[in-house]
Amino acid sequence: MIKITMTNGNVITWGEEAYTDYKYDGKFFIIIRDEQWVGFYNLDHVFSIEVDTDETDELEKSEPDGLAAVLTQDEINSILSALRDLKGAASHG
Repeated sequence: MIKITMTNGNVITWGEEAYTDYKYDGKFFIIIRDEQWVGFYNLDHVFSIEVDTDETDELEKSEPDGLAAVLTQDEINSILSALRDLKGAASHG
């Protein structure tokens, strides 16, 4: 299970069946299910992340991949722009 507590107090919980992997690149925490990103969290807005699993040995061997291997900087900027647009639309609606 992964429990993410945001700086605004919201808590997001991912059960072990909801993800197959996760990444951390220094700026973002990414939840992955079957090679697809299903959760994307800007660490500027994350208070804490707790990972509870019985597979501790496997996690210790796993090295996080950088975003550069997955997305270009333009793709990252597009995602961030879309997220800002959604946030703006939500605050006006």
